[in-house]
Amino acid sequence: MAKDLKKTEQKVLDVYTRVNPSERPIEHDQELFQDMRRMREDLFFYKLHLPKKVFQDATLVSFGCGTGEYELFYALWGCREITTIDM
Repeated sequence: MAKDLKKTEQKVLDVYTRVNPSERPIEHDQELFQDMRRMREDLFFYKLHLPKKVFQDATLVSFGCGTGEYELFYALWGCREITTIDM
């Protein structure tokens, strides 16, 4: 089972390194990246009133992550380990 999981993970990573599966090309669009960051900050820090230190050295599980674009911000805010789960 673990061997199959590793094999699947590697296949997904191989695709992601060749092709951006997202509809949003954030690698080359700083403005879009900043907008996405502001949306996440607005949600977590201003609407949910979570302190930024919640993410510091945290282990996070993200359900329904899609391509994992938003998880980049959690890592930038200090998460040390992020597990992403999607269909």
